[in-house]
Amino acid sequence: MKDLRFTVKRQRTELFVFGICFLIAFALNVVSIIVYKTEWKELYTQLCWVLMISIFLYFTALFFRLVYRLFRLKFCPKKIKADK
Repeated sequence: MKDLRFTVKRQRTELFVFGICFLIAFALNVVSIIVYKTEWKELYTQLCWVLMISIFLYFTALFFRLVYRLFRLKFCPKKIKADK
């Protein structure tokens, strides 16, 4: 059975992607506060929802990254093996 390796570089990449998703969700929260003219305390009171939206965005991005990877594997197998 082959061992899976989750390298430090891959961990940093995934944390970076999740950080971008969190910043997008946080920015959406700020925009909604401005548009709907609500109180600014919602920046920290709605942090749970921001985190949930971040997780949703992360898994959506993960899905598209996997589809892209499978597409490359199907049509460009030599390039994938050279990346490893």
